[in-house]
Amino acid sequence: MSRWRKGVRRAGTVLQSAAHQLMQPFLNIVISALVIQQTSEAVWGEFIAVLIVVQLVAHIAAWGSRDYLLRAFSEAPNQIRWQWQSNVLTRGLLLLMGAV
Repeated sequence: MSRWRKGVRRAGTVLQSAAHQLMQPFLNIVISALVIQQTSEAVWGEFIAVLIVVQLVAHIAAWGSRDYLLRAFSEAPNQIRWQWQSNVLTRGLLLLMGAV
């Protein structure tokens, strides 16, 4: 594979990652505008309280999981399936406790 093709492929990956990072703030603005337009500011205030709790629980459950998994996968590539399942189970338990 030529250097140019690798560069194009890498640029595509970077752009995809950047778009993914910008999607959540953009969607938050769109959702807030739609809720306020369709209902009222009071409904948005009630909705945002729930949204903050849900995002906080999801953020706490995701702490370090990507970095941990990348490190664990590189240290023991023959145990990727077990490590991933273990991580999903523990993060799922955190999410369940946060949801309760």
